[in-house]
Amino acid sequence: MKTRIYVAWLAAALNLGACFGPAPAITTVDAVAPASFNEGTPMQLTISGNFMVKANADFGGGQQVQVNDTFTATLGTVTLTNVTYVDGGTLHANLSSYLPPGTYTLTVHAPDGSMATLEQAVTVAACRGCAHHF
Repeated sequence: MKTRIYVAWLAAALNLGACFGPAPAITTVDAVAPASFNEGTPMQLTISGNFMVKANADFGGGQQVQVNDTFTATLGTVTLTNVTYVDGGTLHANLSSYLPPGTYTLTVHAPDGSMATLEQAVTVAACRGCAHHF
């Protein structure tokens, strides 16, 4: 009898641990602004979505909480620079490299290793006679 109770208690405890364990971060990308611009123009982009930072807590002797809000992002194969966490729904990023005309997928990598993509997020238009600033 004691063995059955112990096994039942252990199974319940393991299920509770699964329920109360750390929740996975959910990263989504909903929009980017501006969504279209001419080629050869450096741009500051505003990325909207759901962006969760990663927190590590040490409540031992130091009682410190470290927050990792380091996100990375790419448009196609071009890495965006200065990706900055503004709040849980906004990131800012700079396009500092030339992108030829076309339509590009935006990919955001979160601090926890998760990622989200937005297909056809940005359209770069051809600009005949425009000066390229890169």
